[in-house]
Amino acid sequence: MIRQYAERWPYLAQLADAPELFEDAELAALWHDLGKTAVGFQAILQGRKDDLARSWGHYRHEILSGALVATLPPSPRREDLLLAVLTHHLGMNKDSFGGPAVYRFAPSQDTAIPFSERLEQLDPHWEELQQILERLKTYVSGTTETLWPTLPGDPVALPDPFAVLEQKDTSGSTQSRRRSRRQNKGISLKQVYLRGLLVAADHLASAAAAEDPLNVKDTVPPLPQPAKVTSDSFGFPLYRHQVESTRPGSVLLDAPTGSGKTEAALLWAETNQNAQRSRHLFYVLPYTASINAMYQRLRAQLGEEAVSLLHGRSSYFLYRWLCEEGEASYRAMVQARQLRQQAKELYYPVKVLTPHQILMAFLGLKGWEKAWCEYSGGLFVLDEIHAYEPQLMGLLFEMLRRLTQELGAKICVMSATFPSLLRECLQECLGEAHLVDLGQQERNRYSRHRVQVRPGSVQDQLPEIITRLEEGQRMLVVLNTVQGAMEAFEVLQSHAQNPCLVHGRLILRDRQQAEQRLDKRAEPPVDLLVGTQAIEVSLDVDFDALFTDPAPLDALLQRFGRVNRKPLHVLESLPAEERVRNVIVCQEQWPETWPVYAHNEHGRRLVQRSLQVLPQNDILQESQIQTLMDEVYDSDQLGPFFAIAEEKAQRLSELIDQLEPGSELERDEVGLLDQMIGAIPIVPAQFKETHELLIEEKRFFDAQDYTLNISKGRYHALKGRNQIHKFNRHLYGLFYYEPAIGPNFDARVELGANII
Repeated sequence: MIRQYAERWPYLAQLADAPELFEDAELAALWHDLGKTAVGFQAILQGRKDDLARSWGHYRHEILSGALVATLPPSPRREDLLLAVLTHHLGMNKDSFGGPAVYRFAPSQDTAIPFSERLEQLDPHWEELQQILERLKTYVSGTTETLWPTLPGDPVALPDPFAVLEQKDTSGSTQSRRRSRRQNKGISLKQVYLRGLLVAADHLASAAAAEDPLNVKDTVPPLPQPAKVTSDSFGFPLYRHQVESTRPGSVLLDAPTGSGKTEAALLWAETNQNAQRSRHLFYVLPYTASINAMYQRLRAQLGEEAVSLLHGRSSYFLYRWLCEEGEASYRAMVQARQLRQQAKELYYPVKVLTPHQILMAFLGLKGWEKAWCEYSGGLFVLDEIHAYEPQLMGLLFEMLRRLTQELGAKICVMSATFPSLLRECLQECLGEAHLVDLGQQERNRYSRHRVQVRPGSVQDQLPEIITRLEEGQRMLVVLNTVQGAMEAFEVLQSHAQNPCLVHGRLILRDRQQAEQRLDKRAEPPVDLLVGTQAIEVSLDVDFDALFTDPAPLDALLQRFGRVNRKPLHVLESLPAEERVRNVIVCQEQWPETWPVYAHNEHGRRLVQRSLQVLPQNDILQESQIQTLMDEVYDSDQLGPFFAIAEEKAQRLSELIDQLEPGSELERDEVGLLDQMIGAIPIVPAQFKETHELLIEEKRFFDAQDYTLNISKGRYHALKGRNQIHKFNRHLYGLFYYEPAIGPNFDARVELGANII
């Protein structure tokens, strides 16, 4: 596996300024498990339960492996190798034992049993161990004779590896040590890559081990590669902006909805691949539904074996898809877990994921060194960039700076709604980034919406919506609140042939069923979709008209994008009168309680200006959008946004600079990540009996069918009214849930109540 990584990512040695990186990775791979020759460990492997097996006492084999590595001559390379071998299972975490840490087993901490007794466990196999070492030497590529462990006559004479690691090198090799560190930073990229490569290779090689791997060629199968993307891959002629995206380096792509940004991103990624076609591609999206849809799309485009999925509930959705394909429940559960775990390894060349997954690596959570290996030199596509809150945007700014300016990554950022100030900030983060834009005439070809801003609320428009439904139009209604969406749906559903409701408080089973019904291939098509802002960027849907609550301009434009969503060549083939569809924006939110976007003066100004700049009963020309965005999102409006973003970026920068290769934090220690995760899973009380039965039967993914997410604020409100019940680490909500509609938090339900 190490040799495969060396072939795929030779540039890691250049980024680390360490030509010996992959040679040292080979050595670490050969030595890291030598401590398993201890007789106590061997007794456990043999299934024995005698005194010899008990003598091991949950000790760590990597410490004995480290003692062998510690016999190398003093040098920075010894430090790097020792750190990698000692931490290939557990982090060092010298300053905190909040979780599993290898340092707790150091001789200075392990006072119950002398280290000499630990070393004596190697004695019965000492001669054989020396023979193994000689045999392993034949597998090394170009290692000098001096860089090999020199074993003493008695294993008790082996040094304490932790004490050796803490020794300061006085061999005059300071320059060698310094060159492997990033300028003005304390993190050694060589140590990061060395540990990451060793851990990843260990995991994948163990999963593929044959009966006699030393004598079997190609024991480990080759890592997958994505299918090649060319201009002929899509079955239609490319537009100018798509062709212009095929250029080396980072790009900012500013293009309208429906203009083929995904195709442009894939062509950009192909252009920026290396000769080995091994730079990993990361397609970053903000919402689960859009990630799930993109995962399926990229699998069809780049190959099923090349693409993986990674977000908070990816195991659940993988399980559901496997079940739909006919896999038995238990096998689907096992496969889904394996696929998620494999997605965390250095295996799949394409990953569709959220920015939170990337953030965890920059916060130093478990496996962060592995992630840095594939992020370095990686290709990142960030779509729907407008959807992020200022806190997450600030973290994203800092991650983009580190990726491009320190880790050699290239970035493609795409949006249909770039305020100029945001675009300038992104260009500063990316260093050099080429702007790909459309000219005025090109943009206007995508114009497809006639805008009307009306007084009153969506409630006042219900009669017209009903009339349009009865005329056979497919209607989209977007409310700012779940309560508003549920009330609107209650009125409208009886007037539609196939109505559908989508919002963020549906249990997973209902949310997935709704998304399946909205699939373009589903029959019959949904003729009424009522939803919240969850549909702005997460669903690829196409309706004939829109009625919406007031919202900021970028959110409104995304809602408009779900209407008349046709490819340009289809749009331009229609008669002129059929190329435009109506989008109606109401001036008041329904219901008025807690105006989502206008709950303070800053928000009220934003919504008011957004409504003022929209054309009235006229076609919204695509060439106008940039001007309108800059009018709404001026420096006064974006000033507070950037202030929050910069504060978060600075905090993340400080945390990154404190990272130590070989040490990792528990999630509980990272408050910054906790701030970004605002959803709390809860099960409505009426499903408690079913949920508990599924848990008892170990059908954990089926149990997730009955969970919905609530905000931290909603959680504390329910808790204050004694509507939260905790049992076996699961939260149950004492409120009524109407299937396919959503929760009614004011309708209290007691546990054990039978609800029809």
